[in-house]
Amino acid sequence: MKLTDGIKAAGAAIKDADLVRSLRVRAQWQWVKASLQARDLKPSTGWPSIEAALAENLNYGKNVRTVLTDFYSSIKLAGRKYIQIFDLTPELSTELSSSLKSATVAPSKFSSHYPYVLTEAELAGAPSILTLCEVIASGDDFLLVFCSRKDYTEKETFEDAAAEAIGKLAPTLKGYSKIVGLRTKSFQAFDVVAIRPKLHRMEVMVDMPHGHVQDFDRFDQALKMRTALSLHLPALGNHLASKVPTNLFPAIDAMYQSNDGGQIKELRLRTSTGLVDNLKTTVDSDDLRINKYHTDAAKAVNNEVALFDLTTTLALSFPPAHVTIRLRSNVRQMAVAPENRTLFGVEVIDGMSQSDIARGINKLQAFLG
Repeated sequence: MKLTDGIKAAGAAIKDADLVRSLRVRAQWQWVKASLQARDLKPSTGWPSIEAALAENLNYGKNVRTVLTDFYSSIKLAGRKYIQIFDLTPELSTELSSSLKSATVAPSKFSSHYPYVLTEAELAGAPSILTLCEVIASGDDFLLVFCSRKDYTEKETFEDAAAEAIGKLAPTLKGYSKIVGLRTKSFQAFDVVAIRPKLHRMEVMVDMPHGHVQDFDRFDQALKMRTALSLHLPALGNHLASKVPTNLFPAIDAMYQSNDGGQIKELRLRTSTGLVDNLKTTVDSDDLRINKYHTDAAKAVNNEVALFDLTTTLALSFPPAHVTIRLRSNVRQMAVAPENRTLFGVEVIDGMSQSDIARGINKLQAFLG
């Protein structure tokens, strides 16, 4: 596969089964529903209605296919991401730009369906090692797409009725009101490395699974991506060997203090009295900065609070959109001097496209001084 131009890269011929399967893996249903409603296409019963529409050759089905194909081309490299940011020297930026313009990609296990995901049976035999599947020229930037099979553990709690049913099968479980199940699951990840030569910046984007995940180590995945990069771009590997990601901790307080820091949806903080408080708004239009409970509580301790975890929704313009990011540190950082507190990554919770993610990261960078 040669270097491709833009997000809509050439790949395997589209099949409806590939499209639906890939959307179910890469997107949440409410995102898909919103994309259809934006074009006045209203699915009635969830995924079954999508499959039924695609099975017909009427205009409605054709329109649904067009909208969902466009939506998938955007969401394929977006969704939920954990991102580390690295600075590049001007000389290295120029060298990488020259190298990537002539990049080629070898065929792999993922090529048969790419840019769509493998079937469940095929995924079981797919490599967990990061495999370079595409290099995309997107404006002045380059996106390197790595696919792999990622395994994680999903947690599910079974309430009384389920526990009683299990209890009948296993007498030793009788008397328990709740049972917690852990299930190993796999998904095809689309990890992305964005190299932005004009900004002298690189972003390592770890693809994150949706749902209640127990043991997904985003830090380890980011390190594996850096190792994979070293194999394909040795000069970049040598540069990263002596670098740590950009410290994003200062952005937590800066975004909280600024009216341009988005709508604050969640906060974790420690007060001067030693109390740790977790706050989350349940109203879409609410902002914790002006929430009466939060402001009154802060005043009670003379506004002597230290933030270490912030989730905010950033408004984007031209074209209008939004992206929600989380700067998640931990309370242990409060034990060190403010100038020594560190946070080496940011979570994008609902990026609808690589463009939205890039614009969100640009806004975040503005709060780092």
